[in-house]
Amino acid sequence: MENKKFKIDVDYLKQLRDMIAGVDHVMFEEDLDNLDCFIYRITHGFKDDKDGRNYMSYFRDNIDDFHRYKEFYPFVRKLFNSYLVFNRTISPNYCDLVLRDKDALDIAREFFDKHGSFFSDSLNDFIEDDVHDHLEFIEPSKFTEGEMSFVKSTGDAFVVVPDYDNITKTTILFHELEHVIDCFNNPKFFDNRIIRECSSMFMELIGTDFVGNMFNLNRDADFRKLCIHSIIKLDSRYIYFKNQLLYLGNKHKDLNSNNLKRRLHSYGYDIDRISSLNDTYLSNDYYYQISYLIAVELYMIYQYDKKRALYCLRYIIMNCNDNNIISELNKLGISLNSNMIEYEKGLDLKLSL
Repeated sequence: MENKKFKIDVDYLKQLRDMIAGVDHVMFEEDLDNLDCFIYRITHGFKDDKDGRNYMSYFRDNIDDFHRYKEFYPFVRKLFNSYLVFNRTISPNYCDLVLRDKDALDIAREFFDKHGSFFSDSLNDFIEDDVHDHLEFIEPSKFTEGEMSFVKSTGDAFVVVPDYDNITKTTILFHELEHVIDCFNNPKFFDNRIIRECSSMFMELIGTDFVGNMFNLNRDADFRKLCIHSIIKLDSRYIYFKNQLLYLGNKHKDLNSNNLKRRLHSYGYDIDRISSLNDTYLSNDYYYQISYLIAVELYMIYQYDKKRALYCLRYIIMNCNDNNIISELNKLGISLNSNMIEYEKGLDLKLSL
């Protein structure tokens, strides 16, 4: 492993795609879509393949999805109204930390080894069997902050991590490798768009502390957590205002587009406002929200009871889905947002915000 470079083999991706396309089975369609998307992104600087839809098309789809997220919206609203307020994303000036790719991977291996075989065994399988042509550290890009693509039918996981010269090279690596671990332990968990980020976000939070302690960069670790927190909070703000618009849109959804726009205008929503609140799907807006709330609760438990936090995480990965997550969290004694203000005040105190 010493002399090999980590580089995703695009030719292998294409061969894998062609092989799966040759099997006429509906279960492989998702794999084909995911591979097509990943191949496009990795060969186009990680830019999305835009579909050219206008904002009213997004708006109609979001109205259709409105009821699906009603159970989760109160938690997002409570996060929006909690202690810290952000007008912009926090962009820290981190201290320099230049690590070779292998060193970053070795640190990740050490980190996951400390958290038990459930995590370390799957990671070691990935490292021993696939890592050299399934992992790539890329030049930092505004179009990606790291990602993992999983092919269920073959068990292949591909990981991309920005090659930052600071603490985030390792913390993002922890995040993406946890996705691999999840998929190896329970491939169905990654199907859950609302909760599938909870384990990776939790591992990034505790992993940030781990690396901060390792390199005496504790302030950088806290700023990284604040950066993540500011992103999530600003997204919760976006959802808060979008939900108000979708409530009205749902109330008048039977109107045609022109009449719907006129009716919304009477409530104070001009075209620019409707457009700005519908440049994403609602499913994308919630992608990290509930996961992050779970991660913070687990992080706070981890501070005084590591075994319980890790037990709860393993239970979530193996037993929970988007439909049962709230009831299952109740069984585990976890209530979303119950420790959020304490978490925010802790960051405030450490960083003297």
